Amino acid sequence: QNSRLMIAIASTAAHALTMSAGGRTADTPRAAVAKYNAGAWRGTGWLIDPRTAEPLAIEDVTTSVDPAPSALVTQTTLGARDAARDLLDLDLADADLDGSYSAEHDTDGGLLGGGAPGGLVIEHAIAVSDNERRRCLLRYGDGGALEAVLLLLEGRAAADDVDAPAPSTLLSICGDWEGDASVRRSAEPAAARPKGGRGFG
Repeated sequence: QNSRLMIAIASTAAHALTMSAGGRTADTPRAAVAKYNAGAWRGTGWLIDPRTAEPLAIEDVTTSVDPAPSALVTQTTLGARDAARDLLDLDLADADLDGSYSAEHDTDGGLLGGGAPGGLVIEHAIAVSDNERRRCLLRYGDGGALEAVLLLLEGRAAADDVDAPAPSTLLSICGDWEGDASVRRSAEPAAARPKGGRGFG
């Protein structure tokens, strides 16, 4: 029985090593992101004024995502605009096993108006269900100020069971804020007391 158990364990280990050849398996976060997001999506895009949290425009959106080696090629069409093409490098993205990811981009491809050189675009994509996802693009200017917000509510183009999106709490963080900031750090560990001392403890 012990020999059979050892054979079973060895067989399982060999299968795992075979599946992980090249460092990619179906269970890695990057592979999960590629598998989940690939395909055609459709939905609604909300352009939001970051100063007031008010929608500037609400337009239809269609997106196609094609897998490439270690990357995803995304083409997003918002309203009547030209399609914006982006290459998502999976090796640089913050990926999750449910298909969600976060990534940085040098440009928004025109979806948020382009912006001045030297800015930064942060994309967060959240897998809501098997057929629904939410994407948020935040464009920051050269000085670090938030300039534009785009919220995309998308469902798979081939799915018939995409529910109406729940109210988003993203809008509650937009606007002007002021207050105090504090930084805390853990205290230095107390020196060990010598054994055999007097008193309690």
